[in-house]
Amino acid sequence: RCPGGEGRWGKQKPWTQIPTTAESDAMVDADYVMDLLEKRDRARKRKDFRVADDLLQKAHDAPGGTLGLRIHDESRTWRIW
Repeated sequence: RCPGGEGRWGKQKPWTQIPTTAESDAMVDADYVMDLLEKRDRARKRKDFRVADDLLQKAHDAPGGTLGLRIHDESRTWRIW
């Protein structure tokens, strides 16, 4: 059991982008992705998993084209894939 009674959704470290190439990284608005991931965190904390899944899909699709995002919840990192 985690301190504070919030379980695994308590205080978490911030999301971090792992840089790839300048061309690939320019294909996505990092602020938009960070906003989606933070909203997803809040939805998961509320146990609103439908909304959390929708936000995750939006984040994955953010770059558009043939690119996507790889999101790693445990390390709280994301990158263009």
